[in-house]
Amino acid sequence: MNKKIYLSILAVLIVVLLFLRFFIYKHQDQSNNLSTKEKFSDTMVGGKIIESKDNSIVIKGTVKASNQADFSLDETKTIEFIFTPETVIIKSELTRPVDVEEGKQFKPVVKEMSGDKTGLTLNKVVTNLHSVENLFKVDKATLVDIKYDEFKFRQ
Repeated sequence: MNKKIYLSILAVLIVVLLFLRFFIYKHQDQSNNLSTKEKFSDTMVGGKIIESKDNSIVIKGTVKASNQADFSLDETKTIEFIFTPETVIIKSELTRPVDVEEGKQFKPVVKEMSGDKTGLTLNKVVTNLHSVENLFKVDKATLVDIKYDEFKFRQ
């Protein structure tokens, strides 16, 4: 008789522990899957300029969730970015080293310098940019800074 009581209590405890484990796991899973309204980011990476206007550019790139290591929170978006007089433009000039033979793999020499709007042309690769707005929530944002690549080939 005592054995049946102990087994019944043990079975109830196992069911309660499994229920608690499921509830805690489900709650953690929901907290990690933030909705767009809860995510915040002021950063876009890996972008490409798809349209250029007088005082703005339209870029399609990946909006990175701030303070999140989970890449599943990243979102590909197309956003129009407005230039201000304070916008910082940085050009990364990538050049093949002189001593590399034609057709061989190489690590480019990278030189960062101040850029300007004229360098931001269609299909230009934008490596990184920042805005003050939450890029998950907007389709138009103010551009704080932007970094793009410029490929130079030596003759």
